[in-house]
Amino acid sequence: MRRDRILCAFAAIVLVASLAGCGGNSWSFDFKKEADLAAFPKVMICSPFRWDRSILGIELDGYAFFGPYYYMGDLTMTVKFNLLTDSVNTADVKLGLFSEPSPLPEDFVGVYCQKLGNDGAVEIYMAEGADMDIRLIAGNQPGYNKSGANTIKIVRKGNNYSATLNGSLIARFDANYCSPEQLYPWMFSSSEGGKVYITSIKVDY
Repeated sequence: MRRDRILCAFAAIVLVASLAGCGGNSWSFDFKKEADLAAFPKVMICSPFRWDRSILGIELDGYAFFGPYYYMGDLTMTVKFNLLTDSVNTADVKLGLFSEPSPLPEDFVGVYCQKLGNDGAVEIYMAEGADMDIRLIAGNQPGYNKSGANTIKIVRKGNNYSATLNGSLIARFDANYCSPEQLYPWMFSSSEGGKVYITSIKVDY
């Protein structure tokens, strides 16, 4: 009986540590292979409020998905996604870190990729904010695959944030506003005829 109580107590400690992002050094999820998405908080952002999961990944159109765990301190978030876009059929992809799984977090850092597929209109930049103070960070406009695989990586080291798209730097900056103790990964996309399939997410911490 005493042994069972010790094992239960140990299991509880491991669970709490993992929820705080302190139970190891890596967490990942493969949306192409793993179908149970119940643990991911989901928030409706804009019409048509649709999401779907298939062997291609998750397709979000107006929905944001948040990672089930928060993380403290330095981290690297890697999100892989496939695009099917062109100059007429475009899509937006927004990825980042929120202080809470809410459409209006107190603190956030994000990468914004808008009008993907349309060379004349595409915009790729970063943003950070706290409450109603928001700063847009213009950066490089790296190349991407309009019809194929892409990877965005966001790195936090202390107060410094950086992001790359397919290995090319988007921006690097010291945060003016965003200084949360804990951060949740978040993923969002919307379609204007184009398709986005998020295939995997990984957080190293």
